[in-house]
Amino acid sequence: MKSRRADKRSEKNPERLTNEQARKKASFDREQTIEEGQKLDEAKRAKKRAAEEPERLAKEQAREKASFDREQLIEEGQREDKARRARKSAAEEPERLAKEQAREKASFDREQLIEEGQRVNKAKRARKSAAEEPERLAKEQARKKASFDREQAIEEGQEARKLKTGKQSSE
Repeated sequence: MKSRRADKRSEKNPERLTNEQARKKASFDREQTIEEGQKLDEAKRAKKRAAEEPERLAKEQAREKASFDREQLIEEGQREDKARRARKSAAEEPERLAKEQAREKASFDREQLIEEGQRVNKAKRARKSAAEEPERLAKEQARKKASFDREQAIEEGQEARKLKTGKQSSE
């Protein structure tokens, strides 16, 4: 319905129709100009990217080479450090072995002193025991004799009681 009204109005006013057509054409031309400008801008950017691509690639390669060179230097430093440590260790080996031998000898000497002290103490104990042996044997014999005498006295007492009891029962 509105389109009919617009048609009627445009029929009534041919100037208005011309103005509207001019506006539409101007709008279309503006859009075309904008699109062309965008296409030109995109083409410029693509051309700029294409022009910068070799430089970007060269920078990337330079970064990669620098990184590779750094890693090579680090590895070389590590190899040198390892070689230096090996040389130092080889140079210090005789001193380390001498110290180890000295420690082992000191340990062995300590053990020998301990064993010698134990032998001396054992010999002292043996001499003391040998010196005390006759006294110990005499005491042991005295104990045995006292024990034997007690047992004899007990047996004699028991026999005497038996005899006494036996005499009393026979009477």
